[in-house]
Amino acid sequence: MNKKGLTLIELIAVLAVIGLLALIIIPNTVKLIRGSKNDSASINENGIKQAANIYLIDNVSLESGESVNVTLSQLVEGGYLTGELIDSKTGKEYDLYNSIITITKDGNNYFYKMNLNTK
Repeated sequence: MNKKGLTLIELIAVLAVIGLLALIIIPNTVKLIRGSKNDSASINENGIKQAANIYLIDNVSLESGESVNVTLSQLVEGGYLTGELIDSKTGKEYDLYNSIITITKDGNNYFYKMNLNTK
Protein backbone atom coordinates (compact mmCIF):
# COMPACT_ATOMS: atom_id res chain seq x y z
CA MET A 1 0.00 0.00 0.00
CA ASN A 2 1.42 3.41 -1.00
CA LYS A 3 0.68 6.03 1.69
CA LYS A 4 1.15 9.74 1.36
CA GLY A 5 1.97 11.80 4.47
CA LEU A 6 3.52 11.08 7.85
CA THR A 7 2.45 8.62 10.50
CA LEU A 8 2.00 9.78 14.07
CA ILE A 9 5.30 8.16 15.11
CA GLU A 10 7.20 9.93 12.32
CA LEU A 11 5.62 13.25 13.26
CA ILE A 12 6.59 12.80 16.92
CA ALA A 13 10.15 11.92 15.88
CA VAL A 14 10.42 15.06 13.74
CA LEU A 15 9.09 17.20 16.60
CA ALA A 16 11.55 15.58 19.03
CA VAL A 17 14.47 16.37 16.70
CA ILE A 18 13.29 19.99 16.30
CA GLY A 19 12.90 20.31 20.08
CA LEU A 20 16.38 18.91 20.66
CA LEU A 21 17.87 21.35 18.17
CA ALA A 22 16.02 24.23 19.85
CA LEU A 23 17.43 23.17 23.25
CA ILE A 24 20.94 23.38 21.83
CA ILE A 25 20.65 26.45 19.62
CA ILE A 26 18.54 28.88 21.68
CA PRO A 27 20.74 29.08 24.84
CA ASN A 28 23.89 29.46 22.77
CA THR A 29 22.30 32.20 20.68
CA VAL A 30 21.14 34.07 23.79
CA LYS A 31 24.63 33.78 25.30
CA LEU A 32 26.17 35.08 22.07
CA ILE A 33 23.81 38.08 21.98
CA ARG A 34 24.57 38.96 25.61
CA GLY A 35 28.29 38.71 24.94
CA SER A 36 27.94 40.97 21.91
CA LYS A 37 26.10 43.58 23.96
CA ASN A 38 28.80 43.50 26.64
CA ASP A 39 31.55 43.79 24.00
CA SER A 40 29.72 46.67 22.36
CA ALA A 41 29.29 48.45 25.70
CA SER A 42 32.99 48.04 26.41
CA ILE A 43 33.89 49.46 23.00
CA ASN A 44 31.55 52.42 23.56
CA GLU A 45 33.08 53.12 26.97
CA ASN A 46 36.59 52.98 25.52
CA GLY A 47 35.54 55.46 22.81
CA ILE A 48 34.16 57.81 25.46
CA LYS A 49 37.40 57.49 27.47
CA GLN A 50 39.45 58.30 24.36
CA ALA A 51 37.26 61.34 23.63
CA ALA A 52 37.64 62.51 27.24
CA ASN A 53 41.41 62.03 26.99
CA ILE A 54 41.62 64.15 23.83
CA TYR A 55 39.38 66.79 25.46
CA LEU A 56 41.74 66.78 28.44
CA ILE A 57 44.81 67.25 26.23
CA ASP A 58 43.16 70.11 24.34
CA ASN A 59 41.57 71.97 27.25
CA VAL A 60 42.93 71.07 30.69
CA SER A 61 46.34 70.85 32.32
CA LEU A 62 46.31 68.50 35.30
CA GLU A 63 49.00 68.17 37.92
CA SER A 64 49.56 64.92 39.77
CA GLY A 65 46.80 64.33 42.32
CA GLU A 66 44.32 66.63 40.56
CA SER A 67 41.13 65.55 38.87
CA VAL A 68 38.59 67.05 36.50
CA ASN A 69 34.98 66.21 35.67
CA VAL A 70 33.90 66.17 32.04
CA THR A 71 30.29 65.69 30.93
CA LEU A 72 29.21 63.96 27.75
CA SER A 73 27.64 67.28 26.81
CA GLN A 74 31.07 68.94 26.81
CA LEU A 75 32.48 66.18 24.62
CA VAL A 76 29.62 66.43 22.12
CA GLU A 77 29.65 70.23 22.00
CA GLY A 78 33.42 70.22 21.51
CA GLY A 79 33.16 67.75 18.63
CA TYR A 80 34.97 64.97 20.48
CA LEU A 81 31.93 62.66 20.26
CA THR A 82 29.42 62.50 17.43
CA GLY A 83 26.29 60.57 16.62
CA GLU A 84 23.76 59.07 18.97
CA LEU A 85 25.17 58.02 22.30
CA ILE A 86 23.22 54.93 23.27
CA ASP A 87 23.89 52.39 26.00
CA SER A 88 24.08 49.14 24.04
CA LYS A 89 23.06 47.06 27.07
CA THR A 90 19.77 48.88 27.66
CA GLY A 91 19.17 50.54 24.30
CA LYS A 92 18.56 53.87 26.05
CA GLU A 93 20.19 57.16 25.14
CA TYR A 94 22.81 58.56 27.51
CA ASP A 95 21.89 61.66 29.49
CA LEU A 96 24.47 64.10 28.16
CA TYR A 97 24.32 66.52 31.08
CA ASN A 98 24.26 64.01 33.95
CA SER A 99 26.82 61.55 32.57
CA ILE A 100 30.18 62.47 34.04
CA ILE A 101 33.69 61.19 33.44
CA THR A 102 36.11 61.96 36.29
CA ILE A 103 39.73 61.97 35.17
CA THR A 104 42.40 61.83 37.87
CA LYS A 105 46.11 62.18 37.26
CA ASP A 106 48.48 60.18 39.45
CA GLY A 107 52.07 60.74 38.42
CA ASN A 108 52.13 60.09 34.69
CA ASN A 109 49.01 57.90 34.75
CA TYR A 110 45.41 58.92 34.19
CA PHE A 111 42.49 57.13 35.81
CA TYR A 112 38.94 57.35 34.52
CA LYS A 113 35.79 56.94 36.58
CA MET A 114 32.72 56.91 34.40
CA ASN A 115 29.24 57.61 35.71
CA LEU A 116 27.11 57.19 32.58
CA ASN A 117 23.41 57.74 33.13
CA THR A 118 20.63 57.08 30.66
CA LYS A 119 17.48 59.10 30.08
